[in-house]
Amino acid sequence: MWTFLVGCGVIALGGLLALVFFKHEKAAKISATVLTVAGSALVAMPVIETALGADTEFIRLAWTLPLGEFHLGLDRLSAFFALPILLLSPLCAIYGIGYLAHRKGGGGHYFFLNTLVVSMLLLLCAKNAILFLIVWEVMAISSFFLVVFDDHLPSVRQAGWTYMIATHIGVMALLAFFSILGHHAGSFDFQAMLAGGELSSSMRLVLFLLAVVGFGSKAGIFPLHIWLPEAHPAAPSHVSALMSGVMIKMGIYGLMRSLSFLGEFEATFGWILLALGVAAGVVGIVSALSSHDIKRMLAYSSVENIGIICIGLGTGILGSAWHNPQVTALGFGGALLHVLNHSMFKGLLFLTVGAVVHETDTKEMHHMGGLLKKMPFTAVLFFAGAMAASALPPFNGFVSEFLIYFSGIKSAMTKDVSSILLAAVLLTSLALIGGLALAAFTKVGGMVFLGEPRTALKKTPHDPGWTMKFPLLLLGIFALGTGIASPLLLPLVSDAQTVLTGDAASLMALDSDILPSLINISYVSGAFLVAFVILAFFYRILTGRKKCEVARSPVWDCGYAKPAVSMQYTPSSFSAPLVLLFKPLVHIRWALQKPEGYFPKSGRFETKIEDRVKEAFYAPLFRLIAKTLLLFRFLQHGHVHIYVIYVAVTLIALLLFTAGN
Repeated sequence: MWTFLVGCGVIALGGLLALVFFKHEKAAKISATVLTVAGSALVAMPVIETALGADTEFIRLAWTLPLGEFHLGLDRLSAFFALPILLLSPLCAIYGIGYLAHRKGGGGHYFFLNTLVVSMLLLLCAKNAILFLIVWEVMAISSFFLVVFDDHLPSVRQAGWTYMIATHIGVMALLAFFSILGHHAGSFDFQAMLAGGELSSSMRLVLFLLAVVGFGSKAGIFPLHIWLPEAHPAAPSHVSALMSGVMIKMGIYGLMRSLSFLGEFEATFGWILLALGVAAGVVGIVSALSSHDIKRMLAYSSVENIGIICIGLGTGILGSAWHNPQVTALGFGGALLHVLNHSMFKGLLFLTVGAVVHETDTKEMHHMGGLLKKMPFTAVLFFAGAMAASALPPFNGFVSEFLIYFSGIKSAMTKDVSSILLAAVLLTSLALIGGLALAAFTKVGGMVFLGEPRTALKKTPHDPGWTMKFPLLLLGIFALGTGIASPLLLPLVSDAQTVLTGDAASLMALDSDILPSLINISYVSGAFLVAFVILAFFYRILTGRKKCEVARSPVWDCGYAKPAVSMQYTPSSFSAPLVLLFKPLVHIRWALQKPEGYFPKSGRFETKIEDRVKEAFYAPLFRLIAKTLLLFRFLQHGHVHIYVIYVAVTLIALLLFTAGN
């Protein structure tokens, strides 16, 4: 455990050095990145040992804060969630060197980046509620400053404040959750909360709902997702990759950890999470399909994937409530594996998109096109990430969703009415989400990389340098490798889920055909990969010879000798047929200018998607809060002596309150 803390200290030192070298941009970035890589390597040693089955280590240090204690412990669940942090954080730091090569403010940026990494690692090990909330707040503040890096833009400032408000709504729910649980247990130590005695059914439901709101606001669970599509387009791409890949998973970790405090699972918890997961999955991917901002599209895709994780968690809870160890293990196991897999392919997607935005200076797909010829390396790795996000084999996104599918099939085999209902909801929703995800990423790939450029760019795009290429390549290898070698990951997932389910309902303890099925999938995937490599090798040899020339000519184009750029599909026209089917879920604004006459000079079709939840609920709520707070503006005079009086009155009131008790 001390090695873990030393590694965190090395990462924190890298952030401090970035501040020391604030005026020397290159030195600040390199020193912070080198120490992030070194610190992550140190932290990885105890994390991997614990994930592979080593005993949990604890550290207790006294401190002077009331009710709190510096109590850290690394168990298997914490170690599992730490793995994607240790993978993605160094890669994002390396990527940032190239991405911010000609930008100012790198010293401050890397200070907050390293602070975010350390706070997430400490959060996973915190075993005291007060310490947990302090680290949670550090994580929120550091990520806020990363989001508003381009604070000269009004849209970025607005996105930052939206994120800050959303995350602190969650903090209020967490304060209530830990206060109630700590009062009942007689201590704010997690060990005491685990052994805090029996909770009534109604109290467990209240605590569960508080945990869903508190942790769900960070994870982006529908309808608490509104900050994701605002913050991700505003933040630098490597920050978006880190936040979407691992930071929102801290909400999932907190939710899973809180479930361990509530005793025996109830079916109500599972149905609630299942409903929220289905809503997040469908609404998230429909919104992604209709978005034309490429980073906003990926943000909504993260909402969809959080929905898939919640479907798995809900299924696992229902299996536990029904005493069905197969459904329990497969539901929780699929959810945990998707946490790991999503961090890889979503990190890859945000970093490839970051390279595109870096070269084109735009996030709007309407202005892109034909980048496959200019950025082949980036395009290939984007399509790899897109296949993983669409749950297509042999990439890793397929495997984790396969486990959740399998839990639905096992549930249907019990022939109980509730189990059959679960299977019907689960299988139908996952099939719908998967089909829409494939359509959404087909749209992005086609609009961005295929066809011809839709508008003239200021410069000729090209693949980025190796500081940006290396993270893309490594994440692409992981997305493919973990898909093919998925049976090797089952012991890690199985050990992590025992924190919630015990040894009896873990994946490796099941007398099931899941492991043989995954092994067969791995064999088939590996065979296809080998065949693809062999065919590509021979194609390269044959087309590389001078005697063998490949003829190139335009495809049949209905009599047009040279199709114009305007004849291509636009993002709006491509997605419109599908989006119209789900019109009740998204608010669509149309802009249509019909072509007129036999030889029309112009025509225009454009859609703008607005989040119904944001427009119908959050926007009026925020306006009401702002209007109410304006009534108290008279208290702000701008005179320091008035503020001193406010502080003195507050202190006197606190002293009187303390004396009265």
